Amino acid sequence: MTKNEEKYLFKMFQEKYKYMPAGIVEFGDKPDVIVVLDNGQTIGVELTECIYDEKLMSESEFQIKFNNKVIAKLEGRIPFKFMLDIDIDTNIPLKQNQIESTIKGIVQICIIEFSNLKQNESSSVEQLDVDWNEAPNHIYQHFYDQGYRKLPKGISRISMSRYDVLTMCHHPESKGGVIPNFTEEHLNHILSKKEKALKNYKSCTEQWLVIGEGGDFYSYMDKIDIKRGFSTSFDKVFLYRRWDSEVIELK
Repeated sequence: MTKNEEKYLFKMFQEKYKYMPAGIVEFGDKPDVIVVLDNGQTIGVELTECIYDEKLMSESEFQIKFNNKVIAKLEGRIPFKFMLDIDIDTNIPLKQNQIESTIKGIVQICIIEFSNLKQNESSSVEQLDVDWNEAPNHIYQHFYDQGYRKLPKGISRISMSRYDVLTMCHHPESKGGVIPNFTEEHLNHILSKKEKALKNYKSCTEQWLVIGEGGDFYSYMDKIDIKRGFSTSFDKVFLYRRWDSEVIELK
């Protein structure tokens, strides 16, 4: 998490945890937050995110950054505000030295394909890996009418929607699939990392761990399936559920 994300998570935890003691809040590093109570005691609060699929997170973050780079190149060249969604083929990962040329190719395709979209209209083109130069005219036209194009290598689909009410262009990040329960396996994975780091934290009267549920698919959980009595060196362990605005005290 970034420092701003950590501050947001602690702010929400502080507001929603009804037994949160009053004190002076100091943001640092090890731990992320120290709360100095009126009686001089200190509570160290380590903040982390609940991530059950780090591979999906890495792919998602790369896709968001890639989409935003394309948007930055497109704004001003498309005559309206838009939402842009580019699907990257994870089976053909883009190399670092391919990114700029791929973005340039996508920008040209977007200008050609989407510049004449009407208000609230959406359109998309999909990759079809065939030798377009060898296709007979009627086959070529059929592919073209179905929305297939020769897209840059590693790009499977490009979609744009025009919304004049938008104040800025953006990428609608969305992932799908089965949302898992938050189990002891997930908790122990988090604890195993944080227990090692705890040895190097600044000494505090108590050490708390706040696990934040994320808003993205790879860090959002369904039900909480944790048995009481798990082993940890943290004095208290919490899970903050973002969508429910709820703090669950696990220990």
